[in-house]
This record gives sequence, C-alpha cells and structure tokens, in this order.
Amino acid sequence: MRPICLAAAVGYAILLGVTGLSLSQDSRSAGGAGGAGAPAAIFVQVANTSVWPELRDCIRNVAEAARHHSDLSKLDLHVALTRTDAALEDEVRRMPAEIRGVSNAFVSVVQNRGADIGEFMQQVQHVHQHSSNFSYDLVLKIHSKSSRGNWRRRMLNTLCGSPDQVRTIFGMFGERPNLGLVGPYKLVWTYDTPKENVFGSLGDYGFRIGDTERKMANTWDVIYPGEHSFPPRDRYLISGGSMFWVRPGPLLSDEFQSAIPKFLSMWDDGYDRNCTTAACDHMFALERVIPTIYYGRYRLDYAQAPKYPKKNNATADRS
Repeated sequence: MRPICLAAAVGYAILLGVTGLSLSQDSRSAGGAGGAGAPAAIFVQVANTSVWPELRDCIRNVAEAARHHSDLSKLDLHVALTRTDAALEDEVRRMPAEIRGVSNAFVSVVQNRGADIGEFMQQVQHVHQHSSNFSYDLVLKIHSKSSRGNWRRRMLNTLCGSPDQVRTIFGMFGERPNLGLVGPYKLVWTYDTPKENVFGSLGDYGFRIGDTERKMANTWDVIYPGEHSFPPRDRYLISGGSMFWVRPGPLLSDEFQSAIPKFLSMWDDGYDRNCTTAACDHMFALERVIPTIYYGRYRLDYAQAPKYPKKNNATADRS
C-alpha cells in the first residue's frame, strides 16, 4: 500500500500536510515525499453534548484503525466545546491513556460563532499558530449535528462507523496521491451529480436553490480578495453536513488562515438556522466553499466513503 503522506501534484500547487503553510500559486513542480510516518488528527466540534457518545464511538473506531496502520505515526484528537463541561473535558484528556491509538488529546472552549464551521476554523487556526507542535497529513472533521439524526448517522457511519470503514478510507488516500477529500456516502456531490446519487433528495440543495452561487462567490472573495478566481460550475463541490476526511494543506494556507478572523468578526454568538444576514450567508456558503477550494482551486480529487454495511449496524441507512 502506498503511504498516506505522498505529495499531491495539483495543477498549480503542491500539498503536503502542513507544508500547505507555504503554498505557492505559481508552483508547477510535482513533489513526492513518500515514506511511513504520516501523522493524522480528528477535529471534533461538540455544541450538543447529548451526541457525544456517537462521536466517541467514531473516535474509538479511528483509533483502532490507526494503531494497526503502519503508515500512520500518530493520531491526535482535538475537541472544541462551546461551553465549559468539566466531565467531558476530563474524559477527553484521559483518552490517550484509555483508548489505544490516540496519541494526544486536546480540548478547548471556543467562541460559539459560525456553527461547526466556525468552531472548526478556530481549531485549525490554533494548529496553524502552533505549527511547530502540530503537523498533520490527514484530518477527519466531525461534529454534533443534531437537526437530522439520520443524516448525522449516515455521516458518522460511512466516515468512521467501524475500524474496517476507516481502514478503507486510509487505503483510498494511500492509493490516490491527488485525493484531497472523502465525504460521506451519497453526501458529497457536484453541480452535475444526478439527484438519485444524493441522499435524501438533497441534490438541488447543493447549488441550485435561490442565489446560492452568488453567495458562494461572495464568500470566496472574502478568502481570495481581488483574485476573481471563483471556479466554474463544473468545479463546485459540497460535502453535505460538513463532515469529511481531508488533506489539510488548503485549510492551512495563508489565504484561508487570513480569512478566519474576518469571518469570526462577522458572526454573532449562537446559531440561528433561519438567519438571513450577509454574515450568515457566509456561514452557510462555507459548507460548499471549503470543498470547492479543494476541487476547484487546488484541483484535488474527491470521493465518497464506501456504503456502510448493514450487517455492522441495525440502523445503517438503506439507501
């Protein structure tokens, strides 16, 4: 099996984990790092603590897969809370001692701004600011989505529902150096993906409702001001629900990191799913813009996670 940390030759940039800190848009060179020892991390956003047991199961499955994967050198855990919870914080800090495969665990209370995307931004901002301590080639983002239980379970089941499921995804990244993002089964799609290939009749929700494209372009311009580089429709990508595995280079680029404080300053505390302000438009658009950065700007490939076998869980989705 090829190692996960292989460099990706991606049109105009090379992405190598945290070497994404110094991405150059003018780079045309192909790189190849190779070798064992790729570090990985799970980033968890927990606004609804009642969902924590499901997230903990995911963490355990990833840890079990990681400790038997020769190409992974370590697995760190980063948990973001929106309010203090002493018991949960203590549990997270004990995880390296109690869950084999978890190397280090970090828990923080972040600003409750921008829903899970805003919480995640604060986590990757911290990693960027302390890059001498953190270096990852592969990242899993999960969160406590509570609005639709069946949607959340599909995301968690297919991304990390069992050690075997996780091992398969590790293999996908190892075998495809240009693979940038793996989203949940039937929940990662493009503008032209047939509706029947998207879970829950959500296909139009991606890009075709109202002025979604204009809002995406506006959000893109916050990240890449003055470039006029918003991609065409055939490079749009969404990972519905914003849970995914990614190579983190684009999230650690100077452009993306510079945009994080801009977004955080726009957003109010709390979350209102019915909000229609320009700031909220950015929050909702980022569900599409972040995957589109991978597919449209860096020309990285995407894939959906394998369907979760019914035999593994009586509640596994049928579609």
